[in-house]
Amino acid sequence: MTHIPFYVGSYTQIEGHVPRGRGKGIYAYLLNNETGELVRASITTGMTNPTYILFDEKAGLVYAVEEKVGTQGHLRLYSVNFDGSLMEISRQPTLGFASCHISRCGSDHVVVANYASGNAASFATGGGKLEPGVCVSYTGSGPVTERQEGSHAHHSVTSPDGKWIFVCDLGSDI
Repeated sequence: MTHIPFYVGSYTQIEGHVPRGRGKGIYAYLLNNETGELVRASITTGMTNPTYILFDEKAGLVYAVEEKVGTQGHLRLYSVNFDGSLMEISRQPTLGFASCHISRCGSDHVVVANYASGNAASFATGGGKLEPGVCVSYTGSGPVTERQEGSHAHHSVTSPDGKWIFVCDLGSDI
């Protein structure tokens, strides 16, 4: 029998778009691949709104962003313990507000999309720690003024050849 670690983020506090922030942090579950049973193993607390998580099973690492609207959050890096619980090993400021997505860029970087500030930041991940990020900001607006008053980066993906990073921007429709 194999137990597969499974991680769930949560809103831990109320934000303008979140009427109830009742979560406690990152919930770790173990999935029994034979029976389908999902058992909660632990909760990692001490993080505000860890709403997006990237699990690097091969390296035994979990990346998580704090989704904070009015202040800058952090990108945190955790090692995965034998029981599926997490131990923080590194963190860096996300360089933006309302961080909402993390993607892997090659084997040595992750990219964070920051919705409210309309930017994306790249972080080197070598040596089991996060290096300070490099940020690219976007400008522009779209035709739906109540939702597109400015840039809103919300997703990134690396091209198959690894040479480009594509960032979706709701605010300027790019």
